[in-house]
Amino acid sequence: MNQMISSMDTIVLKSKKVKGFGPFSGMATVINFRDTSDTFTQQIVYPNGLNGLKRLELKTDLWDPKSPKIEILEGTFGQDSIYVVDQNNNKDLSDDPVNIYKKMDWSKNADIIPITYSISRGDSIVQDSSWISIGRGTGDNTLLGKREYLEASFTIDKEEFQIGVFEKRNTSSFTYGYFPEAALLSSLGVRKDTIIYSDMVKVDELLNLNGRFYRFHSVSSYGDQIVLIRDTTLNTKIGTQIGMIAPSFKAITTANDTILSSEVKGKFTVIANTCGCGGDTKSTDAYLEIEERYGDTIRLLHVDSNIGESLAGVHIDSMDDFNQNFYNIYREQYCSRICYVIDRNNRIVDKFDIDEWDNKLPTILNIN
Repeated sequence: MNQMISSMDTIVLKSKKVKGFGPFSGMATVINFRDTSDTFTQQIVYPNGLNGLKRLELKTDLWDPKSPKIEILEGTFGQDSIYVVDQNNNKDLSDDPVNIYKKMDWSKNADIIPITYSISRGDSIVQDSSWISIGRGTGDNTLLGKREYLEASFTIDKEEFQIGVFEKRNTSSFTYGYFPEAALLSSLGVRKDTIIYSDMVKVDELLNLNGRFYRFHSVSSYGDQIVLIRDTTLNTKIGTQIGMIAPSFKAITTANDTILSSEVKGKFTVIANTCGCGGDTKSTDAYLEIEERYGDTIRLLHVDSNIGESLAGVHIDSMDDFNQNFYNIYREQYCSRICYVIDRNNRIVDKFDIDEWDNKLPTILNIN
């Protein structure tokens, strides 16, 4: 266990990979296979007895143009759709298990595939290991998700803590640093079973370690080191973390009205992101329910692209060039379902997935 003292301004923690998603909510990405007659970067041994084989070379480092690859095949065996992963990294897939495709299982008890792979570390290529899951998504889409997170246990003046780092936007690469987020998993021996959105902090946001605040500075690209820096600026810091001063904004609505953050003070403001990715309508339905219940008592700003003209309320097109700065602050990615709640004093008082609105807003707003 890392042992620290409170006089240290910078804390450098040794971290380790942990199998599965743990207390975090898992993510996956769509993967696409190519015909085996196409050109690939390396030779492999194909298994016998499988039909209609297609191939994927999965980069182990998303940012390395010369990244080593993990070999994955898909095809059919009899009536079954199957896939094969080069789990032992020997480029011979005839000695690896043949797996029948199932719907992607997000549970903690899902079948998780252990893998060994090669990856660049400086000028060297080294062997490392992790875990992945593969399954069917919507329609015939094939999903792949890295099933690991980082964990570091440490003490500060003999008080025990544990933090985790998870990259929900980096679902298929085995390096870290692409929008990493950290969360306090355990404080003074009490561990959380589930991490919700408001528990997560981005790089440069603050972790509360029993009243002492530390900025999540960085995680090493190999996931073996986490750096925290002591910070006392929460009350004066501008950002979207709970407790911070809400960043100012200027946006144009779909009705061509300009909204300034300075004009919405005096009321609670809820910025409600929705997204129809994969045919989802639940987030938009949740927004409409918020609008119906609280539209007259709060300032509710709905953010999405391709917003229907018949929807009630005030809408901000996330793809409008004028709204790029607003997008960078309060959406950050094309598909978002996060709500930000700004109080009358212009502070972020909560942020949560829009599906949680019925549990969150009545308490925050103290309105039944």
